[in-house]
Amino acid sequence: MNMELQIIHQMNTVVLDIENEGHTLGCLIRKYLIDTDANIAACIVPHPQDNFLRITIQSQNPKENLIDAFHK
Repeated sequence: MNMELQIIHQMNTVVLDIENEGHTLGCLIRKYLIDTDANIAACIVPHPQDNFLRITIQSQNPKENLIDAFHK
């Protein structure tokens, strides 16, 4: 499996684009992000023809929340 990541970090928000992934992985990651102290955790595939998943996290420490979610 080949996965490419693009991370955009602005203040208390992280936007993570994962190439070649869809809602299945996004919903799983979102569930674990909700278990952290994230204020907002969302996942979308912007358009059916887009080949990437976008995850948005907003919290005091969004990078730490993301790392915690992937460790679970």
